[in-house]
Amino acid sequence: MGKKKAKTKAKKSAGEKYQASYAERALFLIVELGLVNARGGIAVTKLAKALGVTAKTIRQWRKADGEYYKNEFAKALKTAAESIECGDIKRSMIDRAKGYKRTRKTYEKNKKGRMVMTKREDEQMAGDVGAAKLCLANMGPEDERWKEKSEVEHKGDIIVNHVDFSNVKRGADSGS
Repeated sequence: MGKKKAKTKAKKSAGEKYQASYAERALFLIVELGLVNARGGIAVTKLAKALGVTAKTIRQWRKADGEYYKNEFAKALKTAAESIECGDIKRSMIDRAKGYKRTRKTYEKNKKGRMVMTKREDEQMAGDVGAAKLCLANMGPEDERWKEKSEVEHKGDIIVNHVDFSNVKRGADSGS
């Protein structure tokens, strides 16, 4: 029996792998499905796996001076990154408005002069009215947002009387 030759697949370059739909898919995966890493950035390895390419290929597509640069893909990743940052800020503002738990740590020097944690306690922070006001005024559907202005409606006539002040003396002229 003869040995079978293994079929080798010709590897495609990063440029050949790219499909126009990748930019839109990447934006959706990152923003809507939360493909972010522990530091809050884009999870390149997970994105690559979802698109069926390598992380190296993703980096090549977004590298501006690279051979395989894809402008629309790079723009989609930039938009996604900005959206992630904005989302973090919104979540932080909502947490501040509603109140949140935090851990307070106390450090002191030990006998050797090193700083060591001596106390750790969880505390509940009260909601912040200012943050709540900002959230209500700027987040959610446009028609449900709080407004800073008051609208006054007047019904009926307005009567204006003319008063003649030409005979009234002012300031130093009024004393004799």
